[in-house]
Amino acid sequence: MKMLKVYDLMKYIEEIAPSEKALSFDNVGLMTGSRDKEVRGILCCLDLTREVIYEAVEEGVNTIITHHPFIFDPVKRLDEDNVRGKLLGMAVRYELNVLSAHTNWDFAEKGVNHALCVKIGLKDIREDEYMQHRFGVLDKEMDISEFCEHVKDRLQAKFVKVVIPEGLERKKIKVVGVSCGSFDGESAWIYENGVDCLVTGEVKHSQAIDLNMHGFVTISAGHYETEVWGMDAMADIISKRFGDKTRILKSVRQKNPFILR
Repeated sequence: MKMLKVYDLMKYIEEIAPSEKALSFDNVGLMTGSRDKEVRGILCCLDLTREVIYEAVEEGVNTIITHHPFIFDPVKRLDEDNVRGKLLGMAVRYELNVLSAHTNWDFAEKGVNHALCVKIGLKDIREDEYMQHRFGVLDKEMDISEFCEHVKDRLQAKFVKVVIPEGLERKKIKVVGVSCGSFDGESAWIYENGVDCLVTGEVKHSQAIDLNMHGFVTISAGHYETEVWGMDAMADIISKRFGDKTRILKSVRQKNPFILR
């Protein structure tokens, strides 16, 4: 059997999450390692942390796919007294291949936004005309309170924050739009596609005011809670392609950096 190399994995990720879909500020692709290295197990996670690195090492895995790239800005020195330097030093020391699929995976056909729709239980999932968001329909109409509980249950969120414009307190929710992670501020697609409620990860204060003024019911369910399912989906998709060549794992040590008090 031909060995799986990092290059083969990168080529496949490019097929399912084309780098041209990434936003201009983003940094996607190979962060550390070598395209010529053999892949000996793959670990999929949201963020690269010490716990995730130790998990990979203990599992005998040498390749990690993260959603959030841990290298954004140019690295001028390898200083392990800061967080990024520490993670980079660990990755190099343990000879790990670390790849990231960020906004290119957010917007991909079966990427994070799609996975979020599936997790919420939406049907007839469609892409907006800007090719960056998704929307779909619920099996049944729900009032806002019921839908909030539904979202919390499906996303395993301990709480959600909700924008409810005046006069829409009794609005029924049927068509739901999603924008994973940090809301990008674009709202025209919400109106254009008849979305009853937007589900996103986090919303800035000023954005919440704008959404309120525009009359858009919005649920902010947490950055982690709206994106972690996308990396589970990544693991499932890669397993179908390379599962006969190497082990593909979903991280069990990644965790939400926020706790509720």
